[in-house]
Amino acid sequence: MTRGYDAVPGQERDRLLRYLEAVITARPAPVHTTVAFNAVYFGYDLGGDGYGGSPLSLDDFPVITFGECAPVLPVGAMVCVATGSDPLYAEIVYREGAHPEVGALGDVPAWVSGAPAGAEGPGRPGNGAAPRRRELLVPDVYAFGPALSPAQLHRLRTRRRWINEDGHVVVDVCYPPRKRHGATT
Repeated sequence: MTRGYDAVPGQERDRLLRYLEAVITARPAPVHTTVAFNAVYFGYDLGGDGYGGSPLSLDDFPVITFGECAPVLPVGAMVCVATGSDPLYAEIVYREGAHPEVGALGDVPAWVSGAPAGAEGPGRPGNGAAPRRRELLVPDVYAFGPALSPAQLHRLRTRRRWINEDGHVVVDVCYPPRKRHGATT
């Protein structure tokens, strides 16, 4: 595939397409390019274990801890959500950020559009420290098999501490500090 679509023999392309169709059917979460790549590369098991039988090392996953700043996580990241009891392993299938001044109905002050993370106001890019931004991460909590019972997932959603009522992780993300123009490190 790195040499292009036409470089892959038709039989292999058909096999890949059948597998990806099966992944889409098996997964309750969205399957887009990043998730499809992960499924193929890490060998998503269609029998219910997801990535549970893959060579991935769960201990190597970034940990999202309630009340602490999380690292910047791309869509497709495999994570561990520290829930206070059993860890919740998941694949991030979507993420979005929201500036703190975005209103409940999505209204945005004009200066926020295009402003860098950490901007404090119009023409005020921030103090150069590591900016924080509130982000919503949508985890596929079944990506590693049936780790949670419906009752456990409902309890986590009801408490709204680690995940919200929609099953999303809402966390402050710490971005790397911006380099000031002309500054040396």
